[in-house]
Amino acid sequence: MKIKIRGRLMLYFSIALITLSFVISSLFFVFFSHYNLEHHKIKLIDRANRISNIVAQVVFENQQTNQTNNVEHNNQSNQNTCNNPDNSNNSSNTNNTNNTNNSNSSNSSNSSHHKNQKNNPVSSNQQNTQMRGKYRAGGIGYGLGPYMNLLDNLVQGDYWLVDQEMALITRGNKQTELNLSDLPEGSNQLIEQALNGENAFGEDLSSFLGSRTMTVAVPITISDGTIKGAVLLHEPIQIISNTSKQALEILLISMPIALLIAFILAAVFSKRLSDPLRKLAKSADNIGKGDYLQRSGIKRNDEIGDLAASFDQMASDLQIANQNKIEAEQRRQNFLANISHELRTPITVMRASLEALVDGVITEDKTIDEYYQQMLNESKYLERLVADLLELSRLQDPNFSIQFENTDLYEICQDALHGMQALAAEKSIKLNFEQEGSNFGILGDYARLRQMIIIILDNAIKFSPENETIKLILKSTDNKLAIMIQDHGSGIPSEDLPFIFERFHKQTSEENKKGSGLGLPIAYEIAKRHGLDISVESSVGKGSLFIIETASKQ
Repeated sequence: MKIKIRGRLMLYFSIALITLSFVISSLFFVFFSHYNLEHHKIKLIDRANRISNIVAQVVFENQQTNQTNNVEHNNQSNQNTCNNPDNSNNSSNTNNTNNTNNSNSSNSSNSSHHKNQKNNPVSSNQQNTQMRGKYRAGGIGYGLGPYMNLLDNLVQGDYWLVDQEMALITRGNKQTELNLSDLPEGSNQLIEQALNGENAFGEDLSSFLGSRTMTVAVPITISDGTIKGAVLLHEPIQIISNTSKQALEILLISMPIALLIAFILAAVFSKRLSDPLRKLAKSADNIGKGDYLQRSGIKRNDEIGDLAASFDQMASDLQIANQNKIEAEQRRQNFLANISHELRTPITVMRASLEALVDGVITEDKTIDEYYQQMLNESKYLERLVADLLELSRLQDPNFSIQFENTDLYEICQDALHGMQALAAEKSIKLNFEQEGSNFGILGDYARLRQMIIIILDNAIKFSPENETIKLILKSTDNKLAIMIQDHGSGIPSEDLPFIFERFHKQTSEENKKGSGLGLPIAYEIAKRHGLDISVESSVGKGSLFIIETASKQ
């Protein structure tokens, strides 16, 4: 089955488009997955930092503020007791004071511990580092109290709160607390980095959490820069992967729609591309059948437009070549007709004369001599005709060489005029020669150039009445040589001027009854072989002017 170019274009486009879609989908999935992972990391770190800020504010900043307020309240109560003498009130206040003192004992110890941290040259972070891993009761979640429910609702995910000593891990969403020893060996690296003040993330706790999970760890830092613990926020990798898969599913769903639209557009564009080619094929087929007037009619500013323009130019050239072929065939037929006519007339005359002599129809000696003379003249005409045909054929043959040499047109003109004096004298015609300028040197064949001038002079004498004057002018200018031959004969009709240099074209006047119609074509071929331009100006009843000139002075 023959595949049309439109089908091939659609096939190639489909392969390219499907391949491109596969590559784009793969690259999109890879880059989007990477982007999605990084985006989730940033979101997790941001959420973890928010939790860290809440824990630092609620557990540590407010705790220090409450401790300071309780100390000030106890001091104020003691002063009131010393100044009030009422016993009943004293007993009651004494009981309240005792209760307050009991409750504040721990706060006083915490306050003194906090003051000792400021006065101790060893920083609090260093002390906490030394206490890491040692079990103690309670954790950061103990200080949050009811705020844990708020964090659970806010985070809606799995998060851990680790104290500075790494002794206890508080887990959100009402999960039980953990000790560091409950974690797998080597999984505390994220916690270490966070407690050292760095944001960290990784998948180290995936085995403990039961699925592949991304964990982000950020430090809990209070206003004075002290690190009090760390927040660990967990998110399953499956959630992140689902986002990438959903994006890929959307892409895969939208791709067939895009491919369908692309195929429709490809069909339209391929038709637009194949239609001109189909039109060119049809035009070529018509030209092959001989319709050289066929044109593509395609106008485009691309390679197809260039092809169509070349095709139309080829069609024009073929039309011209075909026209030339027709004209050449017509000339050949005319040539055969003319040569047949030219040969038939003298042959017919010679045959009739011979038959008369053979049959004894002519008996008088004088008449017999006239018949012999007529047959001799006709044979000379045939000889001249054959010689002219051979001469013209040689001149038209590109392989026929002409002997070029430095010659002088002045000498050639003088020689030609001298050779035609006898013929001109028969009609009492005067041949005048005029010279303008000097240096008439030219590169050419002396004999051929002389023959050319003699042919034109012969025509001038032939068509001029008796007692007329024929003028030959030789002119030399700075860059050109010219030969002009002027007569005052019958002239050439304007309709015959375009054909005077064609073979066997001749006037049917009495003066030209012996002409072969090959003289001026021979003169034209000689001029052409020498690179000369030959032209004629003529008016009926006034004569003709033949002009032969060089394109440039040689």
